[in-house]
Amino acid sequence: MFTLTTIIGSAINLAMFGGMILSPIYLQNIRGFTAFQSGLLMLPGAILMGIMSPISGALFDRIGARPLAVVGLIITALTTYQFSFLTSETPYSHILLLYTVRNFGISMLMMTVQTAGLNQIPLYLSDHATAMSNTMRQIAGSIGTALLVTVMTSRSTVHMGDYANTVNLANPSVVETLGTLGAGLAAMSGLPASQGTALATQLVYGLASQEAAIKGINDAFLVATLFSLLALLLSFFIRRVRTPSTVPPKPIEES
Repeated sequence: MFTLTTIIGSAINLAMFGGMILSPIYLQNIRGFTAFQSGLLMLPGAILMGIMSPISGALFDRIGARPLAVVGLIITALTTYQFSFLTSETPYSHILLLYTVRNFGISMLMMTVQTAGLNQIPLYLSDHATAMSNTMRQIAGSIGTALLVTVMTSRSTVHMGDYANTVNLANPSVVETLGTLGAGLAAMSGLPASQGTALATQLVYGLASQEAAIKGINDAFLVATLFSLLALLLSFFIRRVRTPSTVPPKPIEES
């Protein structure tokens, strides 16, 4: 049971830390929000987790870890999945709501799942078990950050390649559209027509890069959703087992 809860906690940390990295990247690098605005978006979720910690502890004493883990992971998986539908026009308030509700689901998991596992460990091994559980969670968070950022980067490259195959100068309609857009930009800025076309090409390339990055982030959130679903599946097997002995075994004496 300790091993099971450690795996679940690691999967939760993997999805949580990955989301904490991807959200600021989307907000600051793509949408143009400031670091202060990005931090404000995460603030309500952090406050909610602090408020919910003692409440989750009280519920844990009443109903056990499994109901809290199942409900919390359903909320976490659904909100993480909703993050895979980000666009260049997703409202700030919508992202704030999703992030806050996601943290609400995680707040039902972090302490309760770990406590359920540690309760199955003999008292004389509790310090080792706590250290092992925390270490595995931190490692999972680091791996999750690296994995999801790698997925975001690689998938953004793939999506940019798809745009390049579709939007190129071999496509007559694209050439016509760029010419019209370039003429409009040249007229507005007082530049020659050739420079207007170059400016239009840069503008289209920038928009394509932005959309490719957003799709890469969406794909990374899909991977985080898979880890949340894995943890949800495993959470159905959480149960209370026989309380182990609190006394260390005596060494066998040689005759």
